[in-house]
Amino acid sequence: MPFLSSSNNAVLFNGCQSLQNLVMTLNVTQALVTVGDTGFSLQLNCYPQPGSLSQFQTLNWFQYIIYVSGGNLWWEIQYWALGASTWPSGYTPNPNTTPWLPAFPSDYHLTSFGSAPSNQIPAGSVMQIALTTDTSGNVTKASFSVTDPHGNVSSDSFSFPTGTQFPISGFQLNLVGPGGLSPSTFTSGAGNIAYNVSPGTLSVQPGPVGSSCGQYSGAITGETSNAVYGDITPASGSSVGQTLSVTAMSMNFAFDKTTFGQDEVAQSASWPSAFWLSISGFPNAQLGFNSPSALNQQPNPLPSVSATINPALNPGLTAGQIATIGANLPNVNTFGPPPVLAIDDTLSIDFQNFFYPFTILFLNQNAFNALNQQQVAVVTLSASFTVQVPTGINNNTITFTPVTVSCNANIELAKGEDPYFYNLNPADPQAYPSWLSFDLRVFQVTPNQSHQLFNVANATSAGDAIRYIQQVLDHLNNPSLITNGDTFDNTLTQDENSSALEFLPTDNSGNLVFNFAVARLRIKSSITTTINNVRVFFRLFNAASTVTDFHDVGAGEGTYRWGTNGTPGHKIPLLGVQGPLGFFGADYVTAPCFATARVNLNQPADMNTQTDPSNVASITTAPGMEVDTYFGCWLDVNQPQQTFLIPVPPLLQTQWDGPWAGTQSINGAITVAPHQCLVAEIRFDDTPIPDGANSSNSDKLAQRNIAWIDGPK
Repeated sequence: MPFLSSSNNAVLFNGCQSLQNLVMTLNVTQALVTVGDTGFSLQLNCYPQPGSLSQFQTLNWFQYIIYVSGGNLWWEIQYWALGASTWPSGYTPNPNTTPWLPAFPSDYHLTSFGSAPSNQIPAGSVMQIALTTDTSGNVTKASFSVTDPHGNVSSDSFSFPTGTQFPISGFQLNLVGPGGLSPSTFTSGAGNIAYNVSPGTLSVQPGPVGSSCGQYSGAITGETSNAVYGDITPASGSSVGQTLSVTAMSMNFAFDKTTFGQDEVAQSASWPSAFWLSISGFPNAQLGFNSPSALNQQPNPLPSVSATINPALNPGLTAGQIATIGANLPNVNTFGPPPVLAIDDTLSIDFQNFFYPFTILFLNQNAFNALNQQQVAVVTLSASFTVQVPTGINNNTITFTPVTVSCNANIELAKGEDPYFYNLNPADPQAYPSWLSFDLRVFQVTPNQSHQLFNVANATSAGDAIRYIQQVLDHLNNPSLITNGDTFDNTLTQDENSSALEFLPTDNSGNLVFNFAVARLRIKSSITTTINNVRVFFRLFNAASTVTDFHDVGAGEGTYRWGTNGTPGHKIPLLGVQGPLGFFGADYVTAPCFATARVNLNQPADMNTQTDPSNVASITTAPGMEVDTYFGCWLDVNQPQQTFLIPVPPLLQTQWDGPWAGTQSINGAITVAPHQCLVAEIRFDDTPIPDGANSSNSDKLAQRNIAWIDGPK
């Protein structure tokens, strides 16, 4: 079904038969509010059967409308003879009728039936328009009602006199401006629409208006809005429905690069498309996008972006360092390079999402020179954008109201080297969201599959899975060992469904299946240097009950727990624990995965003693080049025999990580909470992850939502 919004909704019909006793009910789930409280109208716009005449005029457009304006509820019924301008020669019409509105006298009259403070309809309200028909399908009565969240009903009805009763063959519902060709822009609004006929069957009429049932093709309401309609479900029936929503006017940062090290900035002072501003909910025309070619130019209006340094976010820096960095912040307000990216670059879809690219430019190295070794400066980016949105009409001229949206995000300037992930595809940043990170992929292997990925012999058993992932990482990090053309990008898909993991130990053909993950870590520099102890931690999150926002909690309560066996340089991820603490109220909500065997798999062991050498690297940079290093793990999520967990954390924090005899597997835990995601975390001391960061605003975290094959529902 094509995109449905504003005055373009699906036309429903019963195979061109006259509709019987049509009822439209809108259950409001989010308050209907317009910019400036200008109000709106809910229009049930109907098409009469061909040949319907009133006073010798051909009727072709019936409107049954609830207006929310002037602080009141109103109803109006208009039967249009569109295109008619004169009465037949010598004909004397009924008093107070016009050729284009021939059915009812004084047809422009609105009737009040209740109040609507601030021209808003609160969440929990119900709006309804019901048409009563006779056995021939002639509409004999129209009823209008609005029920507020407390059950108070405002209603009225109109009975059609003889000579004004006609059948309808189809209809569409439009949530638009409050009459008189006036537009409205909603700041909020959502609901569920139900359509019922009795008797009969409703379905979507194929083709455009006028292509069937003898409808007049020009019968389209002139009012507009930013309302969006969902598909009709079910496809047919006496009762069908669709969703109603408003595309929120919003702006957010979307990053591929959030941390900048001194050496990589020395190698490249300019970072084109370092971030995008994701802007949605505005009419294309008001953003200056009147044709597809406009996407390749600097848009007008254009968001503004500024950089500041907040001492409260940099407690480890002195006042002198703050002052020097503040005087030498990067330029973050340079648009480009174009194009602006659109979901639909033909611009046939309104209120869509656009990605505006921006360049980060470092004018000098003074900010980095102010930092000591292993210091990081947190710099705040602030964006603001004002758009004129249509909110009314005056003397046949559309009036506009400015709407401003804003957002903030942090980047880091680091003295040391800067390993990072790309979460958005740099060539197409809106191809996938950040929670399907570009540099984190998952895949599965069976023992007898014909293609051996990366020239590595297939894993043949659970005992062979560790050998397999270690060898895959070795080949990726030494690409001369790969002779079959496999690469990270062309072999491992970013698509969630195409990379679904097997929840059961075997597939539907009885083959053993083993699941794995691989992450690509990037680093650029202007010099040759070797950095040590670059780690990547892999964690499975119960996405239904936890968020992936980062908080460095050490061994304390939290999702990103980590520990050490006391050896210098050793760090390892631990089970995540989330409260309430005490009396067994806490839960294990994240589970680390490794490229080596779990220490507590066969006997009780302290998880702090776990090692994972394949996921700790020393990386040597190359001047002017990107160096990629691959890390990974065995996702033993489909191995129910591997019982190394216990259901809930012990009361004492000192016992959260064992040793104790495991009684549960990751597979068993996921059965209870199947909504899982995988997070890869770069753990490098010179570039710590900011508190509260996630994969959408930090290049140190990569996320992958997991789709299951034959998994729990």
